[in-house]
Amino acid sequence: MPSVNIIPRPTLVASASNVLHLDADTTIGAPEAEHPAAVLLAAYLRGPTGWTVPVQVGAGSIQLLRDGSRAQDFGAEGYQLDATPDGVCIVAGEDAGLFWGVQSLRQLLPAAIEARTTVTGVDWTIPTVHIEDRPRFSWRGGHLDVSRHFFDIDFVKGFIDLLALHKQNVFHWHLTDDHGWRLQIERYPELTHESASYTQAEARSVVAYAAARGITVVPEIELPGHALAVLAAYPEFACAEGPFHAATEWGVFDDVFCVGNDATLAFLRHVFDEVLEIFPSRFIHVGGDECPKTRWQQCPKCQARIQQEGLANEDALQSWTIRQFDKYLADRGRRLVGWDEILEGGLAPGATVMSWRGVEGGLEAARAGHDVVMTPQTHVYLDRKHYEGDDEPGRLSVSSLENCYGFDPTIADMTITEAQHVLGVQANVWSEGFDTPAGAEVMIWPRMSAVAEIGWTAQADRNFADFTGRFRHLAQRLDVMGVAYYRDRAVWG
Repeated sequence: MPSVNIIPRPTLVASASNVLHLDADTTIGAPEAEHPAAVLLAAYLRGPTGWTVPVQVGAGSIQLLRDGSRAQDFGAEGYQLDATPDGVCIVAGEDAGLFWGVQSLRQLLPAAIEARTTVTGVDWTIPTVHIEDRPRFSWRGGHLDVSRHFFDIDFVKGFIDLLALHKQNVFHWHLTDDHGWRLQIERYPELTHESASYTQAEARSVVAYAAARGITVVPEIELPGHALAVLAAYPEFACAEGPFHAATEWGVFDDVFCVGNDATLAFLRHVFDEVLEIFPSRFIHVGGDECPKTRWQQCPKCQARIQQEGLANEDALQSWTIRQFDKYLADRGRRLVGWDEILEGGLAPGATVMSWRGVEGGLEAARAGHDVVMTPQTHVYLDRKHYEGDDEPGRLSVSSLENCYGFDPTIADMTITEAQHVLGVQANVWSEGFDTPAGAEVMIWPRMSAVAEIGWTAQADRNFADFTGRFRHLAQRLDVMGVAYYRDRAVWG
């Protein structure tokens, strides 16, 4: 019987002992001629096969059907896929489900489907199968830090391709930090004067590229800490006198934004004005993490702000700052998300928390009625070593593939109501420990595949041994794509 080795594991798979043969006459039937999931599928097929693969309204040998009456069965992102010897039909209640059905079909095809040029001698077959599938969580994220080490647009888009393959629907783009500001802001050109950065046109191209693959780009613009790269260009927004320099070492630095200065807040609002024009995402990430209060304690303007606003202390000043931007974003129809330090001093009314220092911050936020994305460093920080050893790639502590896979975002201490505030899970790729694409990929895969399964597959349906077997098949696709990955002993022995 032909095997079905899809990651993340679908909700239900019923295989038959037959295959469907595709050939040069393959067509795609779609709800409309330019339907994005159909266009994407045609692109996957045309390159390696050399076929025309027309997309047409109505019937096709591969049929994509959007049936709103099935939304109750599938949810916003679920789908049903049926492959018989006569053809393929993918049906979903909404377009998002069609995107993910296409990704499952992609994984049913031979690994050669991932080639960028025509491949000869391939038998383009699909195992006959019935799949019913829907995700466990609505937020299934992959984060990439491009501040510590810059990665070009081609790498970023390749990362997005791989997120799509795994049905991950959020790309969290960490664009600013102490080490570099990576996004062109037209009003403040000095931000990117001395560092590699993305033009606004390039950033828009990434947003469009991701959207064509069912993925939302969530930008992160750090405040009020991790600001050295800004202060190096615009020292007037600091508490102390400069000069300042973008960081060249790792750590947390005392020089942060002076939030007692109205000009600093105006600068940040002007920056976000441009950011919102580029990124249509509902969520905007403002960082909020690792902000020392040393300079605020010594700063007359910050101390005056504390007095004027009737704040208890510097922690409350950080909360006040986050609240300013929570309101700013809410007024523009957006939602603020920040790392779990935004809990300190009181949580802004509309804020969503990314719980990274463990799960405790997420539990606290959920108990207070706030939405949470679970991303604890103990399990899903992919800069960590895979195993102990001086020759192991990575830094700080260890998070093995099995440890990563074993994480459950709805932790045992949560009530049913609290668990409903868990939007999902995200793996974070911090770039302190590597500066090349291959170096990044070895840290990412296969652990990002494990996180994708955490986010999609029901907890009761997950099995580590089964996952490792399916990853061995997925690795053949990564080989074709030229993607590096860690040869984990849990997978290959």
